[in-house]
Amino acid sequence: AFISGLARSFSSMPLGSLTEASFSLEWFVTLIREVHLIALQLLAPFILLSVSMNVIFGLIGRVVPQVQSYFLSIPVVIFAG
Repeated sequence: AFISGLARSFSSMPLGSLTEASFSLEWFVTLIREVHLIALQLLAPFILLSVSMNVIFGLIGRVVPQVQSYFLSIPVVIFAG
């Protein structure tokens, strides 16, 4: 998904196309839609990683309450980004 989103960003707005574009409302709405879709594609792996880490550490905190899962999760979150 990451590489296809990166490739799609160049196909939706090629380099140098901004100077040739007619600045209409339809073009602007299409551009904003494409930018948001590309951003979601690029960030999807990181969002999935963050959500899964929070779920895993939440389960660890429920299953083993003696373990301070918050303090265990801090280095993992910092390392994973």
